[in-house]
Amino acid sequence: MPEANRTKVIDLSVIITVHAEGILLHKTLASVHRALLPLYKKSASSEIIIHVDNPTTVTKEYVRVHKQHLSNTTIYTNHFGDLGSSRNFAVQKARGRYVTFIDADDLMSEKWLVRAYTFLESKPTGQYIAHSESTIEFGAEDSVIVKHGETNQATDTLLTVFSNRWNSIIMAPRALLLEEPYVANSPGYGYEDWNLNCRFIARGLHNVLIPKTVIFVRRKAGNSEWLRQKTNQLVLRANPLFSFNRIRNLSLSSANETEASSTAASAAVILPPSTMQRLKRRAVPLLRRVPLAERIGRKAYRMVRPVTAPAFTEPNEPAKRLPDWLVAEWRAMHTIEKQLFPSDELVRTVQIYNSLTPEHYQTGEAFKNLIDHTTHNTYHYILFVPWIKTGGADLLSVHFATNLKAVRPDKNILIIATMPTDSPWASKLPKGIDFMPFGLITQHLSQELQFRLLEQLIENSSAEYLHILNSALGYDFVATHEAYIQATNKKIIATSFSQSVDGTGRVFGYSHTHVPKAYELTTVVTTDNQAVVDMWVREYGFDPAKLIVQHTPIAIPKLKIPERPVTKNRLRVLWAARLCPEKQPELVAKIGRLLKDKPITIDMYGSADEAYGPAFLRTLPPNVRYKRPYDGFFTLPVEQYDVYLYTSLFDGMPIAVLEAAAAKLPLVSSKVGGIPDFAHHKQSGLLLPDLEQAEDYAAALTFLLEHPQLLKIYSEKLYQTLLERHTETAYKAQIQHYAKRIGY
Repeated sequence: MPEANRTKVIDLSVIITVHAEGILLHKTLASVHRALLPLYKKSASSEIIIHVDNPTTVTKEYVRVHKQHLSNTTIYTNHFGDLGSSRNFAVQKARGRYVTFIDADDLMSEKWLVRAYTFLESKPTGQYIAHSESTIEFGAEDSVIVKHGETNQATDTLLTVFSNRWNSIIMAPRALLLEEPYVANSPGYGYEDWNLNCRFIARGLHNVLIPKTVIFVRRKAGNSEWLRQKTNQLVLRANPLFSFNRIRNLSLSSANETEASSTAASAAVILPPSTMQRLKRRAVPLLRRVPLAERIGRKAYRMVRPVTAPAFTEPNEPAKRLPDWLVAEWRAMHTIEKQLFPSDELVRTVQIYNSLTPEHYQTGEAFKNLIDHTTHNTYHYILFVPWIKTGGADLLSVHFATNLKAVRPDKNILIIATMPTDSPWASKLPKGIDFMPFGLITQHLSQELQFRLLEQLIENSSAEYLHILNSALGYDFVATHEAYIQATNKKIIATSFSQSVDGTGRVFGYSHTHVPKAYELTTVVTTDNQAVVDMWVREYGFDPAKLIVQHTPIAIPKLKIPERPVTKNRLRVLWAARLCPEKQPELVAKIGRLLKDKPITIDMYGSADEAYGPAFLRTLPPNVRYKRPYDGFFTLPVEQYDVYLYTSLFDGMPIAVLEAAAAKLPLVSSKVGGIPDFAHHKQSGLLLPDLEQAEDYAAALTFLLEHPQLLKIYSEKLYQTLLERHTETAYKAQIQHYAKRIGY
């Protein structure tokens, strides 16, 4: 086409994006020419632009053979290798006041162009985007997609969190697409159509369905760009629609905005009442837990209006399932594409999908509730934990976040708890650190929906650092989003403390099951004891330079410690832990029975699992007494005891052992986790390599009864190590070094 003609403004540009379609482009062109005929009758001018991007040999050959027959067609060839970039280039070259797209293996219905163009011409320019009312998929799968038009900006925002409910076949003003171009699908990112529609909603534009129009999409088994993006867990790029400030500001009043839909939108085919009721029943349990989001969600249900055109009906109902116009258009397309033919059997049995599902509602509601727990618009550091209850790892997560915030008070930290349980110690977090009960809010959602929420949270938070501390969901997210993690240069930190042993001798725990799988993606891996570091190097070949030991801090109180033994020729033993299998309460009972003839008593403190209720307590020998649960080690009468007994099967660096050292209690313990790195056998305590041998524990306690002078020697040595490594001052210095190490 002469360059002079290229500068002339026309009404509509039809853009066909081509890559590997080969001769399928021939049928696409046939459908486009057929759809242009009604437009010509309205005296509207048009052009066809074929943009060939990274063409295959068969595609280049088709274009070469038929180039002279492609009248009213301009062909460009590039090597972007990206659909968004391809469309942007074509928009820049287009002359139409409006543009529409179609892929080179898809087909458009006869009235799509004229009806969309007529509608846009009747509306204020730049405020409306036209979508086809339905999509028919054929090839690898035959199905009908029922689309849903806009409701209002607030609800459309939430409904768009899960996925894009409008496909790439749009008609829009060219000027708008020059202002809002497609985003290139760079490594780690995908879904250029979804991103564009998010930005349209954010601008307050109206996405309208054009009645009695359909696009025919060819599905290729296992070979589509969408499937590739989904398989590789690519992420939707951050966009203004999901900014935290915008989501927090969504309110009931914004959900009640007047729907600015057109007459065309009111004719959109929607779900029949029976199906909508089923969606409500499936989605509403989550809504009931989210009062504000419930109101927004219910408003969304009410604002999806019934249709004037025949509605789709349920698959097993005798009534007509598909409107006459759709079946007629499907049959008419058979003249172009012989794979398309709506036989009576196919019309009766074809799978009908809906562009709005319970997952759209549930994910949107959950996203609103999650963002309501934030106070910042962006975050630098996200810490994934299972919960923040009352355990050693929970307390350490509080210490870590508190000190990291103190090191860099200008940076924002978000803690995400991924298990569906309360986190009472979250209240211990200082002001300025946000806590998100992700597990509680999303407990009824599938992992797919949880991942989608995490994608939106992480990407729109701009967080550079993702730190996983005993969170299975956090590890799973990193493992499944490797392309995104690497492409965005996220710094992954993994923290694990111990390894566990079950009744059969099987060793497990995050140090084995999760950290090795994430190791290649990590910047550093941290723990609280050297034993785990040595295990990682010995058993997995981790690089020692990548491993960091951060000694657990405790607040060391000023206590009045009596001379020990408290009573001569007696030994009073303190056992304080949760009564659960890994702490071996039964072993304590066995030790007591072996010491029944010795002046040694053992007092047990701690909350009890169900298996260690009254029936178990009645089996304790007279010299072993269960006292009560406790809340904090230093609420115990530590001054009444001579030695601390610890019988855990596995551990990291247990807080209780450190707190016993702060109370200057010498230690008799199983040789597990980081304890041997803290307490040295026969120097600052007695450590037993056989973790389940009651005779060894009994012998150790008897030895201390017979050598009371060692009580002071052991306790002083243990206390000195505590002061050197485990004070809050020492821990703060460790976190300062850590922050510098990771470039924080």
